[in-house]
Amino acid sequence: MNFLQWLFGKKQATSTILNFDGKGRFATEVTDCDRYQPVLEKLCGTEAIPGKGLGVEATLKQEDYDPANTHPLRVEVQGTMIGHLSPRDAKRILQQLRQGGGTKTVGQCRAMIYFHPDANARSPRYTMRLDLPQ
Repeated sequence: MNFLQWLFGKKQATSTILNFDGKGRFATEVTDCDRYQPVLEKLCGTEAIPGKGLGVEATLKQEDYDPANTHPLRVEVQGTMIGHLSPRDAKRILQQLRQGGGTKTVGQCRAMIYFHPDANARSPRYTMRLDLPQ
């Protein structure tokens, strides 16, 4: 430990990154996107075209253990929370993350944000799908 580390505290542990490739299927839906519509709209900006997805890089982070948490795997884009994986998908991906390096391992994958205009709604609706292995 050098003097500055001793003086200012321990260096935070870095996370192991595990890259996932779903072969371009984008078959895994992100849940809770309804709660993050303003964030998704900001990410898409003026590039949102109905029927065409906007490609982004997603990060999958493990939540702190809580037996009541049915969504233990959060999805972020550019450091901002977008939603969660369903309990079924989270169980499968968490197993791979933990095998890849434990509870500090984060996943990365390609993702698509989709814009769905709705004439009856006050604002457009955005959804997100991840390119994870099935």
